[in-house]
Amino acid sequence: MANESKEKQVAELKDRFQGSPDFIVTDYRGLTVEQLSELRRTLRKEGIQFKVVKNNLALIALKDVGVDGAEEYFAGPTSVAFTGAETPAGAKALVEFQKKTSLQIKGGYIDGTFFGPDGVDQISKMPGKKELLAQIAGGMNSILARFAGDMRSVLSTFAGCLQALAEKQSK
Repeated sequence: MANESKEKQVAELKDRFQGSPDFIVTDYRGLTVEQLSELRRTLRKEGIQFKVVKNNLALIALKDVGVDGAEEYFAGPTSVAFTGAETPAGAKALVEFQKKTSLQIKGGYIDGTFFGPDGVDQISKMPGKKELLAQIAGGMNSILARFAGDMRSVLSTFAGCLQALAEKQSK
């Protein structure tokens, strides 16, 4: 029975690691149940799953998906934030939460590379997907507005030339 349960947990973790290849590993020691619930709610708003894991099961699942070198991050009480495409937003939320609680960021796995806590902190300062899309939309909007203004200017100049020509011919 215990082996079936562990196999099921490994399979679930394997699915999560495959579905979200980017993740951040934390030490949740010292957090209250209320704080953990608050953290989960905060991360869920960003579309990020947060799970307390057993180290040996997580290491087996990671090995099964082809991730090596994770041993140093999976020691002691461990939880994982499966960030998916929202890695900067997840890192930002975890760094902010770490400032006001005893949560400790152990490291992260992003684009096939492990980063320590400083790397996760740097990633937290990057714009997230929503911010990048807003910047692109703003840039496109300003280009289109400038183009529309230039076209209006050309048409206005052309209309002025036609009016001047019409006045000259009517004399």
